[in-house]
Amino acid sequence: MKTFPLFRYLFYLTLISIITSETKANEIKTASTIKAVTVYNDQALITRAATVNMPAGVHTIIFTGLPDIMIDQSLKVSGVSEYEAKISDIKIERLFLDTLPAAHLTDLYQRLYNLRVEKNALDRTNLLYKSQADAVDMLRDNYSRSLANPNPGQKPSLDEWDKLLQYVEKKKIDYWGKMESLRIEIESKVNKIKALEDEIKNVGGLSRKSEKQINVTIHTDKGDSLNFEISYLIPDASWSPTYEARVTSAEKSLQLVYSGYVRQSSGEDWADVDMTLSTAQPAMSQTVPSLVRWTVDSRPVANARPAHPRRPARPLPPPTPTLTGNTLSGRVLDTESDQALVGANVVIEGTSLGGSTDLNGDYVIYNIPEGTYKVRASYIGYQGQGQADVRISKSNGANQFFYLQASIVSGQEVVVTAQAQGQMQAINQQLASTQIVNVVSSEASIAATQLTSSSFSIPSKQSIPSDNQNHKVGIAIEDFPIDFSYEVVPKVMQAAFLKGKGKNIEDYPLLAGNANVFLDNSFVASVPIKTIMPADSFSMNLGIDDGIRVERKLVSRFTESVGTFSTKTRTKYEFENIIENHKKYPVEVTLTDQVPISADEKIVVELQEPKSDVLIPDADGILRWKLNLGPGESKVIKLKFTVEYSPSVFPYGLE
Repeated sequence: MKTFPLFRYLFYLTLISIITSETKANEIKTASTIKAVTVYNDQALITRAATVNMPAGVHTIIFTGLPDIMIDQSLKVSGVSEYEAKISDIKIERLFLDTLPAAHLTDLYQRLYNLRVEKNALDRTNLLYKSQADAVDMLRDNYSRSLANPNPGQKPSLDEWDKLLQYVEKKKIDYWGKMESLRIEIESKVNKIKALEDEIKNVGGLSRKSEKQINVTIHTDKGDSLNFEISYLIPDASWSPTYEARVTSAEKSLQLVYSGYVRQSSGEDWADVDMTLSTAQPAMSQTVPSLVRWTVDSRPVANARPAHPRRPARPLPPPTPTLTGNTLSGRVLDTESDQALVGANVVIEGTSLGGSTDLNGDYVIYNIPEGTYKVRASYIGYQGQGQADVRISKSNGANQFFYLQASIVSGQEVVVTAQAQGQMQAINQQLASTQIVNVVSSEASIAATQLTSSSFSIPSKQSIPSDNQNHKVGIAIEDFPIDFSYEVVPKVMQAAFLKGKGKNIEDYPLLAGNANVFLDNSFVASVPIKTIMPADSFSMNLGIDDGIRVERKLVSRFTESVGTFSTKTRTKYEFENIIENHKKYPVEVTLTDQVPISADEKIVVELQEPKSDVLIPDADGILRWKLNLGPGESKVIKLKFTVEYSPSVFPYGLE
């Protein structure tokens, strides 16, 4: 038996120690901070920055603390150095943490406490407005009783009664507007409280939390400080436009406060970041897409394939088997071709758990707490799909297929770059886990508009917590000249509706959304706004204006028998529409009324006033008058028509 020399044993130990120390020395762990976010309709592009002091040689830079829901296919890494540096490899890893940071849970409880304090303050203000509105009602009731039972020798004054009603109506509308604004704000606080309570519940129930890290292998000839920039897409983020329209009637101006509601539940807060709101669709291709053959064929409608099939069209190999013990497995496929989608993300909403599909499109998610969840699958270039009520138990796992519909073209070429001495050193690699991202950027301070999309760069730093609640971000404040007009339909409602007509004089579109309208600092309505392109005209409903009085009354209705040999019944109608302008300036009013339309040839309707040379009703019997009223002016518009029918006919639908 041979003995192993002691010196050789010590030599191998020393060699192993040297190799191990060199390997550790070549690994540099560093954290990164979020510096910019571009929010799209259903996802966000996160840009992180980090500075690494790196000696000469080949090193692996490890970026830690990245979110688990990061879409691996969207990753882009670049570096800037005074000396030449080359990126040669990138790898993404998922790590599991044994415990959640206590500071995160403390922050959640503090935010929950602050929200409850804010909601209680709003509730108290709402009670105050309600008591003030009740006091106005009591004033009206007391005065009503005094008019009904006047003191001896006191004659009730109708003018005083009219003034009181006007005062009560004005005050009630004012309090209703304030209470409606408070209701919306309280509802928002309640939703935020519920979301935080759910997040605390989920955090407290999880024993493990996963995150991702990026390992970047880089070579540099000289030691230098290297500035890295990392960007990637995440789901669970979105934005929508919202407006405040403040109208000043005396100046005939519209101030439009253009904002965006941003919400995200990525699992990490965005603190003091540069933010861009975009309507573009991010793509992951640097190559020009190619067209495939466009074939038109006939197919019986009964055999047409459904748009969103629940099962594949042809047999597939069996999926990864569902494992017992708190697991979820399944497969993600293209709904048209039944091909496996490699690298698709599957996440369990409301948790930090998720997984990615392998080469067969299979995925498995382990260590899921018992419960019922909503599971969502997403893939760049495809429309995401969710499945609710997925039950996970301790004894049985679950299996879930997803069929995703393609929405945009995605590419194959991968470019990972590092910048040196002002030039870009590129290494094109076919890495399955890395692709470059194209996004719409903006050099303008507010907006950059393309033919199909717009991007709005927010001028100030923004902070958006990960609470899946709407947070308002200001985009712009613009003043537009506006022309006022009124529309009245006294037959339905004896009120004047104010409308504002303007023109988008800016270089960017006003996207579709909701607007809270304030007329002379009083909330009047919440109205939808359609997309308004640059130079397009628009109109906006501004609520009811009490300065224009409207009244419609039936002056006469007279029925008689006519005819000598064949007796018929004829009913004559006469209505009056009275419009009064109590403004100190002239106004334009559109009055709409109607005459009945006969659906039976035995019933004849004849318009007598207005005359046909003045105004003709349309096919639905609608008449519209364009009126101009000076300050303090009133006009009476008469409508007269007859309805004639034989005794054998019993007409219905008449007033």
